[in-house]
Amino acid sequence: MADYSSFEEISRRVTYTVPAPQPWGTTFAEVDKAVAAAWVRYREHHKLPEDARMPEDFCRVFPWGERVGC
Repeated sequence: MADYSSFEEISRRVTYTVPAPQPWGTTFAEVDKAVAAAWVRYREHHKLPEDARMPEDFCRVFPWGERVGC
């Protein structure tokens, strides 16, 4: 009989979204608030100091129906 192993992987994704209805979309200020909240959560999750530099790729902004999110 062959030896084998198995593992279970569970992931959780938290998405921050901002309403951006057509035709006007949303403002940078509203997107910036969502990114700031996402950064706090990212920093806490990775146990980074408060003055840590934000990696350029920690958050991707994308359209999500009538919302944009990261």
